[in-house]
Amino acid sequence: MTHEPAISRRQLLTAGTGALALALAACSSNSNNKKTAMSSMTSSAKNSAKEGTLTLGQIFDPRVPAATPLRLPLGLLDHEGVFAKNPPTTISARVGPKDGDLGSPVEIARHDNGLERAYYPLFTTLATAGTWRLVVNANDQELETTLSSLESAELPGRVVRPGEKLPSIATPTSAAPLGVNPVCTAKPPCPLHEVSLDQALKTGNPIALMVSTPAFCQTAICGPVLDLFLDQRETFGQSITMIHLEVYTDDTAKKTTDIVEALGLTYEPSLFLAAPDGTLSERLDYIFDVTELGESLSRLTA
Repeated sequence: MTHEPAISRRQLLTAGTGALALALAACSSNSNNKKTAMSSMTSSAKNSAKEGTLTLGQIFDPRVPAATPLRLPLGLLDHEGVFAKNPPTTISARVGPKDGDLGSPVEIARHDNGLERAYYPLFTTLATAGTWRLVVNANDQELETTLSSLESAELPGRVVRPGEKLPSIATPTSAAPLGVNPVCTAKPPCPLHEVSLDQALKTGNPIALMVSTPAFCQTAICGPVLDLFLDQRETFGQSITMIHLEVYTDDTAKKTTDIVEALGLTYEPSLFLAAPDGTLSERLDYIFDVTELGESLSRLTA
């Protein structure tokens, strides 16, 4: 398997995503990428915004698949380009083709249960390939950004989607690390490294598989969402096989693990929720809070 093509999966993982690259860049071991993303974001925000104004942040790669149900987490940034304090309880969003009419407004509730940062998950489908407008109303301010809807062949990666099956492959465990060291970069290591994915597919339980690298974003996203995931073991640990897998083979973060390639990931973190036979029911990508996580795990056991 080749892990370092011309534009490597690692480069995609460490480059950050969308307008909110400064938040996701903290997941990268590449300090130069992180500094560049942060400086470009904050300077842009400072040059164009006054105190009290908001900027719309995309906590996702703005290159999204066409004609596919999407979950797009949005963030609100202040005039300095950082997550706004005391963001509104709800925002409204409208989506439409670049040169067409916007759809009806959709109200989105704030999510921050168990997190230091708030986000707003927009669920939508961009029917055709092309440029789409996203207009948000927050605190009586109209914020706008664009999305690039692409055909599958044009996307930077092809992530396993709902309705498709997880790959039945051996994944690193504490007993059989398969060359991955450390198996878990959390401090201390988390206990979700006892079952390989191919073994989990034989247990008869639904599967919740998280891919993240907490060592490189303890204060950003990957670390906090793993902590929230671990907190659900008491409620769901007997009915769901819960697994955490790392992105990189070692702490140099130069080579991605086999699971990253097999799942088609070009970002992190991602939580895959699948039926006992491995059929994916949904994904929670980039960021989620206790509320979204609990609801998703409950659906998995319903």
